[in-house]
Amino acid sequence: MTGKVLTYVPKDVKLIIAGHIVGGMTSVAISWTKPFFRHVRGAYGAQTRVKEADTSATLKVELLQTAISNTIFDDVLLLDRETNGGRLEITLQDLSGKTNVFSPTGYCTGFADRKYSDDFDTRIWTFQLNTTVTSTLATSTKSLGDIFDNVVDNVTGGVNNILDSFK
Repeated sequence: MTGKVLTYVPKDVKLIIAGHIVGGMTSVAISWTKPFFRHVRGAYGAQTRVKEADTSATLKVELLQTAISNTIFDDVLLLDRETNGGRLEITLQDLSGKTNVFSPTGYCTGFADRKYSDDFDTRIWTFQLNTTVTSTLATSTKSLGDIFDNVVDNVTGGVNNILDSFK
């Protein structure tokens, strides 16, 4: 039986903001402001759908409290408050799948809340994406055959390395 196995590799999810690859992420979420289509009722019971022009979205990224990206986001926001020029190019990619979301007109909405304790803490940053120019969303999938072949290749390679060490 050949099928698809859903896979997700957190380290393959990349968030790039103004050329900075965000490190220390514990989660990232994107939600669109409006659905891409809306239902419209017409005369005499006719109904249709209408494509929305609004492609804006909200992106929330949760970072470890110790992540250097927190300091970078603080600096970006402070500079934006002074200059009002904080348009950021933002890209969200899942390299193990097919998800790719790009916005040329994003901005940070405000500082992340701070909590100081003796516990493990994170900071949640919110970015508004005024437009999402490219948006390909797909589940990460690999066929069972690909996964099996990968396992066999890794086991075979490991065995060969062990045998080579005895030569």
